[in-house]
Amino acid sequence: MEAGVIIRSRKITDPEFAAMYLARVRTSDLCALYDVAHTTPKRTAKRLGLPRRDLKNGSSSITLEEYRAAKVRDAMAASARQERAEWSLAGMVDSAATSGSGRHELVLGLR
Repeated sequence: MEAGVIIRSRKITDPEFAAMYLARVRTSDLCALYDVAHTTPKRTAKRLGLPRRDLKNGSSSITLEEYRAAKVRDAMAASARQERAEWSLAGMVDSAATSGSGRHELVLGLR
């Protein structure tokens, strides 16, 4: 850093920060995402009243990519549940139909 250069601190105001922090997204990934200093995520969590994350006792962090993949996976699962419920209400699912693996399959009721 050059002499006489003042670095302004930044606050993280993204509402999704809390979810990412609680999901244990790596601090380095949070810093890169928000373009902030390494101490900013911890300070932001404290300001928001989030619990401390103790990653030293065998628990592990996840990458930002893993967090995003989990969000997509959860959204797809919720969408599939909703679609199945709608099909069931419309009488388009035969709940007795299963595949060889024992999993239920969607079967269109063509009557």
